[in-house]
Amino acid sequence: MACHGDCGQGLTDEWRDSYGPEDRNCWQSSCHGPDHPPEGFEIPKDKPIPAVAGTGKLARFTSAQQLYDYIFLTMPWWKPSSLTPEDAWAVSSYILRLNNSYPDHIPLSSVSASAIQVHRDHISRGSDLPGQILLISILSLVTVGVIVRNIRTANRFPTVDKYSQLERSAATRIVHHKNRPNFFHHLHPPTIPLPQARLRYTLGAGGLAILLSLVILVTGALEMFFYVPTPEEAAPSIQMITFLIPFGGLIRNLHYWSAQALVIVSVVHLSEWFSPVLLHHLVDLTIFWD
Repeated sequence: MACHGDCGQGLTDEWRDSYGPEDRNCWQSSCHGPDHPPEGFEIPKDKPIPAVAGTGKLARFTSAQQLYDYIFLTMPWWKPSSLTPEDAWAVSSYILRLNNSYPDHIPLSSVSASAIQVHRDHISRGSDLPGQILLISILSLVTVGVIVRNIRTANRFPTVDKYSQLERSAATRIVHHKNRPNFFHHLHPPTIPLPQARLRYTLGAGGLAILLSLVILVTGALEMFFYVPTPEEAAPSIQMITFLIPFGGLIRNLHYWSAQALVIVSVVHLSEWFSPVLLHHLVDLTIFWD
């Protein structure tokens, strides 16, 4: 504070006036001149101590990580690299607060420092809770709708479990659609045996795969507004999306977990086709072996 000012304004004349007449001249003998005391240090008069807060200051730094690295390696002036990492992070966060560029809800560390911009005024981010509640509500309504639809469909047609093996094949109902086949009918084919349309048979894997693909597409498009696909900026931009962008953490997690779930759902969906085919070949192989 003695060097950089109480508000980060630097070693200005106004700040030195607050020392009092006897201490105003920092370069006098036995102060911060060439003959400074052993425990003191010299302040170069031809290179004034710069301000660390205000418009246009800290121009050499882009992110909080760069600011921390400089403080940790070169500060204080008279004894570089004497600060502990915790002290250097504390000084960095204090300077960022002076410049209104530090988000209070994020602990400053090596994980988040690259995402915090020194020259960008921080706008307090709202809570992600309303978005999460809205998303859960929509998914719950969709789930209830699917369950009700399947119950109504099951009550409309008799179950084939009541029939014998020969009657079961004859009682298998075919659902016909009047419209010509299109992409929608690819998801719901115009001709499908009723037992194969039951939720316990399909597990909804096909519809879930389409839903997860749409979630990945939408969230990925939103992330493209902030993601920078370069080796230097990829990781910082992901941190900025996660920590600084409103609902960024929610969008990022939706994108990530939807991609993981899509792999599992795709395996389940393919196994619905692969399992009967494999069983058929196993039966043929057993008959041939006998």
